[in-house]
Amino acid sequence: MSSSVLLPTFPKPNATNYNTWKQDMTAWFRAAGLWRIVDGKQSAPVLASPATGADLIAEDTWLIKVDRAAGALALSVEEEQYIHFDGIDDDPVKMWKALQDVFVQRRSGTCFDAYDNLFSIQKKESESLQSLMNRVDEAIHRIKELHDKDFTLAKLDDELNCMALICALPEEYQPFVSSLHLMKKLDKDAVKLAFVAEKSHHNHRAATAAAVGTALSASTSLPSHPVHCTFCGQTGHVIKKCYAYADASAKAKDRAKNKGKTKANKAQEVPDDKKEVVEFAGNASVLSTFDPSNPSTPLQMDADFDWVADTGATSHMTSHHHWICNYASLCIPVKLADNSIIYSAGVGTVVFNPVVNGKKVRSVELTHVLHVPQLQNNLLACLYLTRHKGFDIHIGRTHMNFKRNGQILFQAPILSNNSAQLNGVTEPIEESAITSPLFSLISISGIVVLHITVTKMSKR
Repeated sequence: MSSSVLLPTFPKPNATNYNTWKQDMTAWFRAAGLWRIVDGKQSAPVLASPATGADLIAEDTWLIKVDRAAGALALSVEEEQYIHFDGIDDDPVKMWKALQDVFVQRRSGTCFDAYDNLFSIQKKESESLQSLMNRVDEAIHRIKELHDKDFTLAKLDDELNCMALICALPEEYQPFVSSLHLMKKLDKDAVKLAFVAEKSHHNHRAATAAAVGTALSASTSLPSHPVHCTFCGQTGHVIKKCYAYADASAKAKDRAKNKGKTKANKAQEVPDDKKEVVEFAGNASVLSTFDPSNPSTPLQMDADFDWVADTGATSHMTSHHHWICNYASLCIPVKLADNSIIYSAGVGTVVFNPVVNGKKVRSVELTHVLHVPQLQNNLLACLYLTRHKGFDIHIGRTHMNFKRNGQILFQAPILSNNSAQLNGVTEPIEESAITSPLFSLISISGIVVLHITVTKMSKR
């Protein structure tokens, strides 16, 4: 590659154009004679002992190509993505793999969406046939990216079998579908076992509902399997028909509109044990599609899935019930930036798998995470870490580093809108309940303690 060869001029990679960028970058590397270096097929020359002059020249030529490939990769991404190359910026093979790990998430939900996008392609009104073929090819390439190298036609048949089963489910099975999307891959046997388990649960729920209806029609006594309100903790009704919830909601709206006015009479107030502690959710927003009749829905589809590093939040918070282990009911007020009040439904622990400098590191367990079903955002309370347990948060131009004793435990790249989101993936309950070494961030009565433990999370 001579000095006259220009660097890539096509758009830099992001979450939406990675496949196109990869094709363009591969073609550019081929034209520059560097692709075999990046692909790992051309390794360092083996030197004789003792090395001859020709051996040393061959090694130097190979090292120059490595440097050029690594430099081209670094200059082809946005500055905020340099963090993915920390510690590997002289190895183009690892740099190429790091970008793939960042932009290609190989989970069953991602694979399902890729197939769904392929089968949903329709010719646009003014689109040419060539453009249509290009879009189909790009969708096929996206699916191939998600497959392992040993993918076969038999595995394709299994994936299509899973797709057909999932697509056939009606809207009432949406929570079940969401749980299937969290599987690591579309495995036919695993999906069928999940269907059998869901059928058993579905039959049990139907039988329980029938028993409740029969008991209520026969007498005024409580049914053998009483319904349970997740807000007040009483039996005999659900939250949608809970007077305490209705009173609390009305009172919160009244407080927001009439600051300083006389409070409602004590019979309508939220009990003292539910109003002593008021948490703050920084600049978080509220879900527009929240269903108050079921605040414990495992997966809130309209909620965010990233963790926002928030200096205004007083506790870690999320609306995703399916992330929380060791769940316990807890109802406390949470104040938003507009002074409106929403309520938590529970509290527990969440496992997060950080990516630091482009590498997966030891999992972090966040404890005392509030389950706030109406919350749009997932909040990491930064000041817990800095004020109470000696965490240093370094805020640079492109990212935030969360350090303790000089070690970076997790990072949050700073986005163009001046917000920062943790780099990594949150584990749902079924994947996090395993034996693994964890860094644990324990938050008790507003104090965060860091310790390392090796234990079964199901016993925590």
